[in-house]
Amino acid sequence: MSQAKKPLFSRPFLSALMVIIPAMVLLLNVTSKEKHYSMPDIYTWKTSTGIPVTWLTLDEWQPQDNLEIRILFNHGYSNDLKLSLTDATFELLLRDTLPLSTTSINDRLKLLGATIKYKVQSNRSELAITMDGHPSLLLPSLDFLNLWLPKPDFKQRTFSNWKHPDRQQSQIKQQLLNATFDTLSNHTSTRSFNESITIEDINNSYQELKKHVSKIVFVGSVSNIEEFKQQIDSISNSFSVTAPMSNREDPTQTMSLQANEGLNLVESYAAVAIPQLSQPKEWFTLQFWATYLLKEIHSDNIANHVELHIEASQPAPWIWWRIMHAPNILQSSNYPTSGSDKLSYYSKTLLEQTLLEEDVFNTTVDLFQERMQQQSKQTKWWANIASNVPFGNEQALQNWINTYSLQLNEFSFTVYQEELERLIQTSRLHEVQIRQ
Repeated sequence: MSQAKKPLFSRPFLSALMVIIPAMVLLLNVTSKEKHYSMPDIYTWKTSTGIPVTWLTLDEWQPQDNLEIRILFNHGYSNDLKLSLTDATFELLLRDTLPLSTTSINDRLKLLGATIKYKVQSNRSELAITMDGHPSLLLPSLDFLNLWLPKPDFKQRTFSNWKHPDRQQSQIKQQLLNATFDTLSNHTSTRSFNESITIEDINNSYQELKKHVSKIVFVGSVSNIEEFKQQIDSISNSFSVTAPMSNREDPTQTMSLQANEGLNLVESYAAVAIPQLSQPKEWFTLQFWATYLLKEIHSDNIANHVELHIEASQPAPWIWWRIMHAPNILQSSNYPTSGSDKLSYYSKTLLEQTLLEEDVFNTTVDLFQERMQQQSKQTKWWANIASNVPFGNEQALQNWINTYSLQLNEFSFTVYQEELERLIQTSRLHEVQIRQ
């Protein structure tokens, strides 16, 4: 006698599967999009003179990999007693300042697989040193720094042959800084501010820099950390520590435009104050914005040359840029012509019309995240993060590291728009125009 075949699964079970399976697929799709980024460990100590040292290291880094050292100073061009003095001091420091030598510092370091650069911002400066981590090259590099940095020899011969840089850009940058932060303390009103720099000024400026070290950042892996600590202690023994400035200068709430008479706009400089940056998504937003602003300028033949600077250090975080305008005949009609006798804010229209479309953002953000995956494995990238993001605040750095992976995976077009609206406010735009 035959028996009726029973279904393998009941209808309620099949109904449940129809709900669960799509949900699992959706969950897998969401989790598969999440990318994983390197998260270094942080260690801190102080030198014998009290300078804080921050060390970032990853397990995957090897002692023979490149090492990065950043010496950070609470001193920038807003502290200059003479225009461009800090910049001139660092430029001449990298010339032939080793005693009894006529070779530049980087030419000497090149033999050891090392290089050194500098950066000067409104309220801070840094020496950025890259070294080969192999012991046969690392130890001589550290010995070189120990011989050189405590007492460099600024030679009169080199100073006499040194060509003073074009000071117009520095003067205009200072105008913008004063317009953006009108309560900012500086020396622009003193009689000697625009006088020529002397070699005595250079020597005095370097001694002043040595009194205003805020911290030292070290990124990489070493086989003997205690020996490395001793080397850092010896190099920085002649330096003194000062705490970063924390009092925030209030930016002016109104726009300003300064220009000379003339029909054709040759150069324009502009600046906006920004809030203090503490979240990774703020940095991601500014990176996207800056990339597409520069792309827009170049694609429409607006400029022969453009440079943009994001200076996020307290007490005066700001962004400023310089545009050397192309001839009017080459410029796109999408933007206001620079050949007009009617003064108007050139950068205001530029900022308002440079809008990133959502489909372009969604295409680009994946590439950005992939690039960040690679950069987060590099010592140089982490040295820049530790030096610039949470300036002088180790807890802020730890929080940044703990949250950047999640915020990067969740970085959406909506987040970008919200952050950009808060960070870049054209109502605070200040501009200087050079016309002919």
